[in-house]
Amino acid sequence: MAANCYWCTQAEPERESTPLGCCKRCQVFACNEHASYDNVILEYVCSTCTAAALTGSALTISISHSRDEKLSRFNNTFADFGRGGLLSKFKGLMEFQSRMPGYSAYFQLIDESNERPSWDDAEIDRELHDAGETAKGLYLAAAVLMAKLPFPTITDPNGESAFPEFLFGLRGKIVDQIQGEK
Repeated sequence: MAANCYWCTQAEPERESTPLGCCKRCQVFACNEHASYDNVILEYVCSTCTAAALTGSALTISISHSRDEKLSRFNNTFADFGRGGLLSKFKGLMEFQSRMPGYSAYFQLIDESNERPSWDDAEIDRELHDAGETAKGLYLAAAVLMAKLPFPTITDPNGESAFPEFLFGLRGKIVDQIQGEK
């Protein structure tokens, strides 16, 4: 039996795909649509784990008043999995783009999303505004990667998502934006 990309087969069980490698963090096989080589840690990392690194980075540098609670929950979830520290943090959107060139097909969508003045959702708009420009770009990059996955979440042992809730709303808006362009 040939190996397939985990994310491709989750979206379409009969689909055959060629994985390019195994994720450094979670060990799933992933294709070039669902993973990229990180030029800093010199490892192959899937979209979910990259979205987690982007989210953790955004939470770390966010200036939002609710940052500490979200960051604590996020870090606790990854500590439960024993995954803390496997991926280095991103200092900003430009660093993400230079480190992970395998996601270049998504860069235009990330940039367009970053320039969008409003998402027509008060909570999403407030969270992105309150986070500051650098964290906002990282959150948007995470949401774009999440929009390309069938179920983009990592949960703690209780089944709670590690990602801040507003990111799922943002993911939905980006999915709608992608579908509107087709």
